[in-house]
Formats: sequence, structure tokens, C-alpha cells
Amino acid sequence: MIYFLDASALVKRYVSEPGTEDVRRLVRGRRRLAASSLSALEVPSALARRVREGHLPREAAMQHARRVATDLAEMHVVAVRSEVLSLAADLVWRHPLRAYDAAQLASALRLAREGGLAMTFVCADGRLTVAARAEGLRAMLLGRSRGR
Repeated sequence: MIYFLDASALVKRYVSEPGTEDVRRLVRGRRRLAASSLSALEVPSALARRVREGHLPREAAMQHARRVATDLAEMHVVAVRSEVLSLAADLVWRHPLRAYDAAQLASALRLAREGGLAMTFVCADGRLTVAARAEGLRAMLLGRSRGR
């Protein structure tokens, strides 16, 4: 089983909020983890937003942001290429998803279909979880993140 962490799940590795312990348990358990290359941008963006909102000190956020690259290097990272973008464009017509959410789901679907892997899509967005299940993935909904 591989666990695909979308950006809303991966950010919980660094920031304590509902769902953090679930993500940390997956990481500690040495589970096979995967993520989209988009998370290299989305997670630091989420951390920066928390700094601007006064929920996280800037230095801590910067330290976490540097750790994202290291953590991604230890996961299977799906590059967002034309096949993923094309699938994401199809997904926005089938489900009420934002562009980056569709690209995250498309990345997971590409990996699952390409590798024939059993996969659990892990995220903190209810709509995205519903879409992942509708697309045939097993999905784990974490405690919701801010703004979702």
C-alpha cells in the first residue's frame, strides 16, 4: 500500500492541527509515501500564509519549508507533466475542484494507474476526498486545515 499525501496532508507534518498525528504516524511507520511535485510549492505557500495570519513564527515556517525538499526526496514524487495536467483538466469537469487540487488528484491517479499500485489518497479537503473516491481511490480525510 502506498499513501499519497496531497499538500493539505503534507503540511500537517510541520504544523500541529487536526490530522497532524495521523500524518506523523504514517511517516514514523515507514509507510511507502508519495506526493506531487506541486507540494514543493503548495506546502511552503501554506506555511507562509500561516506566518502572514500570525499563526506561525516566520523562522519556524522557514525551517519547515526547507525540510519539505528533504522530505519529498524520501518519497515517490510524481512530476506534473502534460499527462497529469490533461487528466487534471478532465477532473475539473467531473468534480468541483480547484486547479491545484485537481492536479494533486491527477498525480495520484497517474501513479496508481501507471504502477498498478494499491493507494490511499490522504488529504484534508472533503470535496477532494469525495472526488478521489469517485475516481476509484481509497481516501483518508484528515482533520480540516484552515480555509478549507
